[in-house]
Amino acid sequence: MPLTIGLTGGIAAGKSEALAAFERLGAATISSDAVVHELLDSEPLLDRLTERWGQDVAPDGRIDRTRIGEIVFADPRELKWLEAQIHPLVGERIGAWLGSLGETTEVAVVEVPLLFESEMEKVFDTTLAVVTADELRRERAEARGHALVDEREARQRARGRERRHARGSRAAPVRSGREAEGVSRSGVVRKRRRRRLLLAAAVLAAAIVAGVLLARGTIDKAIQELTLPLRHEDVIRQQSREKDVDAALIAAVIYSESKFVDSTSSAGARGLMQITPEAANEIERLSGGTTFELGDLADPEINIRYGTFLLGELLERYDDDLVAALAAYNAGPTHVDRWGGSELSLEGIRFPETRAYVEEVLDKQAAYREEYGRELGYR
Repeated sequence: MPLTIGLTGGIAAGKSEALAAFERLGAATISSDAVVHELLDSEPLLDRLTERWGQDVAPDGRIDRTRIGEIVFADPRELKWLEAQIHPLVGERIGAWLGSLGETTEVAVVEVPLLFESEMEKVFDTTLAVVTADELRRERAEARGHALVDEREARQRARGRERRHARGSRAAPVRSGREAEGVSRSGVVRKRRRRRLLLAAAVLAAAIVAGVLLARGTIDKAIQELTLPLRHEDVIRQQSREKDVDAALIAAVIYSESKFVDSTSSAGARGLMQITPEAANEIERLSGGTTFELGDLADPEINIRYGTFLLGELLERYDDDLVAALAAYNAGPTHVDRWGGSELSLEGIRFPETRAYVEEVLDKQAAYREEYGRELGYR
């Protein structure tokens, strides 16, 4: 079974845009609102509604939703009756949809406007609430020709629903899924894709609460910034051309080494590409430099220049074999020479952490080339 996320929020909060963002990331998605609209115009619900309220709620054989709204929001008993008719049918439809998903589906997202009110949160592994400023929601609702947000919610939602959404949503899944020891590279990619979708949920939760995600492109950009960041692309392009090293490879190594955040490891490696002082001094000597100081490794341009130089040297040493060069960048040439040199395969890497490092860099290299083709000079 896939990881299931219940997505909820108030009127005009941005639920549909959030659902669309998950779909673009590869999640299976369904909207309970769309299911309700379909059910209203079909049996057995159509007959039940006309039997209770008369044919004027369906004058042309299709439900007049405005008339239904007038009835149920004027009488809480009628609303309760309608919900008792609809909720079981919606649950059955969504349950059938979940059961129909293929084995390759990693994440399934269900939009449920009244998720907490209908006590459906326990059905999902995790929940995400979309909470936006009332003023912005009102503007959106009016622009769509809807009734005022405060008027509609006064009729159909108990006071403080937005606060309950925020308190009720859970940021972490309750089960880890199909992880196992000794996964193949494709399994690693699937798990990373799944983590990316969960990180997307965190981005959407944080940004939509702030009311800043107003367009599809903004949402995609926010997700991309967290899941696949890119900085200093001008330096990366310049060093790629100068040292004949693939720009996406440089970006992928930076991602795997530091996530584009300047840091110093316990072993003393520094900067975006995690260069040790010893390696830096050797690079300075080989490149003919004379002015290097240890503090220079905190400078992104110098760090990327040194790291790219090292990558180029390793690629040349191992006849442009990426697996061998990346393994040497992580574990050192001595180990790689012992493991097979330029003939090294992923399976031949003896250190599990180095094997995982090489797999990650190769995976991210492809991702950077696809996602940042223009920024990295491919098009």
